[in-house]
Amino acid sequence: NAHGWLTFVPSERRPALVSDYAARLAARLQVPIYNIVTKTRMTESQSMMNNSATQVSNIWGAFELNDKPPAGPCLLLDDIIDSKWTMTVVAAVLSQAGAGPVTPIALGYAGTAG
Repeated sequence: NAHGWLTFVPSERRPALVSDYAARLAARLQVPIYNIVTKTRMTESQSMMNNSATQVSNIWGAFELNDKPPAGPCLLLDDIIDSKWTMTVVAAVLSQAGAGPVTPIALGYAGTAG
């Protein structure tokens, strides 16, 4: 899609909220939505980590794709940004799989140290 597409980080805390909001946002922007990001293992809350190094090690390898992403620009939605590492890691996974430029957007920002 030349105008881009949208995907989202699956939420353990608010699964319906994030997927429903993502669907409404994609419809509003008139872009397709792809539910392709999956979490491969449980992680601790990023707000519980002591520093940036423990935050990235908590998230590293915890996400993969269940399908090949489209090549166009991607909007990546997450519920709350705690450390910024989840967005960074998921964006890297999308880019490495062939997605176009990834733009992160979030429903909220918790602003923990990192």
